[in-house]
Amino acid sequence: MTAGLRVGRPGVYYESRRDDLALQPVRLDVAGFVGVALRGPVDTPVLVSSWSDYERRFGGFEQPDDGPDRLLPFAVQAFFAQGGERAYVLRVAPAPAFVGPSGPEATAGYAFGPEPARPFGLAAADEGRWGDELSVRFDFEVAQSFRATPGELKELHVPTGAAPPDQSLARVRRSDLPPTGLLRWLSQVDDPAKKGRILLLDTELPAPPSTGPGNGSVEIDIDVDVITGVLLVADTSSPLRREERFAGLGLRPGHPRFVPAVLESDSLLVRAVGPWEAPLLPDRFLSSYAAIRTQPGLDRSYGIDFDSFFDDGDAWADQLDELEHHRGADEMGRVPEIGLLCIPDLTWRAEKSSPPPLEPSRVRPLTATRPSRSGPSSCRSSLPSAWMRARHATSPRSCGARSGSYRSPSCVVGSSSSWTFPPGCRYAASPTGARASTRVSLLPTIRGSAYLDPAR
Repeated sequence: MTAGLRVGRPGVYYESRRDDLALQPVRLDVAGFVGVALRGPVDTPVLVSSWSDYERRFGGFEQPDDGPDRLLPFAVQAFFAQGGERAYVLRVAPAPAFVGPSGPEATAGYAFGPEPARPFGLAAADEGRWGDELSVRFDFEVAQSFRATPGELKELHVPTGAAPPDQSLARVRRSDLPPTGLLRWLSQVDDPAKKGRILLLDTELPAPPSTGPGNGSVEIDIDVDVITGVLLVADTSSPLRREERFAGLGLRPGHPRFVPAVLESDSLLVRAVGPWEAPLLPDRFLSSYAAIRTQPGLDRSYGIDFDSFFDDGDAWADQLDELEHHRGADEMGRVPEIGLLCIPDLTWRAEKSSPPPLEPSRVRPLTATRPSRSGPSSCRSSLPSAWMRARHATSPRSCGARSGSYRSPSCVVGSSSSWTFPPGCRYAASPTGARASTRVSLLPTIRGSAYLDPAR
């Protein structure tokens, strides 16, 4: 029988009426931004709902070394200032063909624990110099205390409500033990009938003292302090201070809140690196551990180019979305929610190259004028015909002038009718025999000297 049909009289069939498909509104105001950031996850779209969210994840308007201003923060700020409510942001990094430090090598690293080994490693959540400004401290605290009664062998009878997680660290104290107590690991029993009422110690406690010959030992109640870890992380790299506090951390693998698992799911600042196989034990005074930096963070933005924004090959190379990882716009384009894709830093380039060489044939001979200290009178001296060079009168310190995109370490040189000279400059220059309206412009600085090109 045909599914969905109800047979009635011969030749008559009944079919349920299908509801007409209703038009559903689709949001077109969700934007995706792809650009250069100095912090934040790489090639991972992150949802932000305000400018403050963006600052917490990707920073503000910080300018990278050897690079111009980034347009990404300006674009995101304008989006929210004009009423935007929802946006995805993706930070790009150098393409795989980049010759230089890798992402892990550009990520700040830290270590803490008992000296001198400090076996427990942490790393900043993502690459960049921002990770150098992290402050990390690991504290120990007593999460709960209760009185237990010793049972058979390693068993402890605990009161109702005292149910520390499995693989918790406990400080056990008894009248005949040292005042600081003994450290033991607690585990739950497998017997459902005893679960919640009995805990097991990893190592049996010393036998209590006996009362006399033939009387046996006296059963003494035990005070149990459950010890957990507290990780404090503070980021001081920007005015928007970010802090994280994780309490109730387990100190041994097998604990439901062991440090690496909690940081992996909850932290935006750090993550655990290394084996983390050994238990994290405190001293008898529960002293804190301060982390030290073992590897500096690096800024790799100078390696970003056009290839950082797209996958290798044609745009339609992965139509079935079979590749596991994508880059830049190709990764952002796979977010089904976005209705607008913006790549403000597509033509962004870091200025790592040296200044372009001068063309001597374009430089005309000029005459330098040196004002005297006593008054406006001056002496004139001819300079070589190939170049006109002006140097500082006393020292090569900078006069704070800019020549194109390069800062001149000597004084500004230019036409006296066209340029304003900052304090400290002793030399000015004007073209020999040229009209007052002759336009002169500064060329890039070479070896501490500035040159004029009246032909520009």
